[in-house]
Amino acid sequence: MARILIAVSSVGLGHVARSRPLGVLLERIYGFNVDYLAPPPTNMYLEHYGIKALEASSRLSSLSKIVDEYYTLKKSGRIGFTMMLREHRIIKENSKIVDDYIDYEHYDAILADESWELLESKKFLKSNTKKIFMTDFLEYPYRRLADIPPALLFNRYLWKRLGYFDLIAFVGFPDKLRLTRKVRRMKNTRIFPAGIIPPMLESEVLDRNDARRLVGAVGKSILVSLGGTSAGLDLMSRICKILGETEYNIHIAVGASVENYNVDACKTLGGDLKFKVPFILKAFDVIISLSGLSSLAASISVGIPTITIPLPGHFEQEENAILASRKYNWITSLSPSRLNEIKSIIEDMIQRGSSPGDRVLYDNQANIVKHIYGILKA
Repeated sequence: MARILIAVSSVGLGHVARSRPLGVLLERIYGFNVDYLAPPPTNMYLEHYGIKALEASSRLSSLSKIVDEYYTLKKSGRIGFTMMLREHRIIKENSKIVDDYIDYEHYDAILADESWELLESKKFLKSNTKKIFMTDFLEYPYRRLADIPPALLFNRYLWKRLGYFDLIAFVGFPDKLRLTRKVRRMKNTRIFPAGIIPPMLESEVLDRNDARRLVGAVGKSILVSLGGTSAGLDLMSRICKILGETEYNIHIAVGASVENYNVDACKTLGGDLKFKVPFILKAFDVIISLSGLSSLAASISVGIPTITIPLPGHFEQEENAILASRKYNWITSLSPSRLNEIKSIIEDMIQRGSSPGDRVLYDNQANIVKHIYGILKA
């Protein structure tokens, strides 16, 4: 029986959220034995699904804290040298721990969902196991003069290591892949354009009635979702303050980085619901979330009207918001500077109602799993 290791990035929860369903499908369809390398807080996320990550996971330092602190200080999602150096120091230490703990040859394949620890590990890169890298970006763009040095350094680091992988599964919007300069220059490529994948299986999504009973939703209900980091905490506070003056019932999902969050007129999703928000999305009439890819993929797959707000300066979220709103009429991109328009947008969305969603995203999940299986059989 084939063994596979899924190693996920600790930046937010989007990586572990989209990788977990793939692990479930690999077990169900092909009978794989699946292990997870999941630094905090992603190991905590898996525990709520009854999955115990490898012991080494809890010994690793999280990158989420650096992201949270940097955004709180800079109020921007741009990556600078200071942030890169802090992250790289942690990644190097984490990589040493992983190398000491894991025998890479024990696995038939290793799926690294932007796992920087494995990208840093020469021992892993030179191992004989089949290697799959899953990502939603393939280069750091430089839009300003100040972005050029860190972008060039980062892109060189990334592409040098991607050469060791048997398959690169690109799980972002196809338009983003076409815009990647490095991809355009490549003649022979191992890149598989997988498309967007949701952070849940189709069978896990509750229908509207069951979801509303579980959440305790009444009347017109709005979900305000922070995502996997605390970078959007200020945005959430502003939104809750604005919506607290309306007739809507407001529910908030605070991810893993915030322990307690109390705002008048807003109900916090706690317990397992904190980590299983994609299951209950149909309980709500409108979703308000940051523009992380997994958050958007969940909204797109269920068809609930969504206002997506990208973090300023975060190139991935800004691109995701634009591409999603162009393709799906139930997604509206809203910049943080236009929050005063949010009430009128919600009213219009509620009048239009939800859509069936795009179930092609679930087909994308199955296709990635099929490609992983094909790599093993090659």
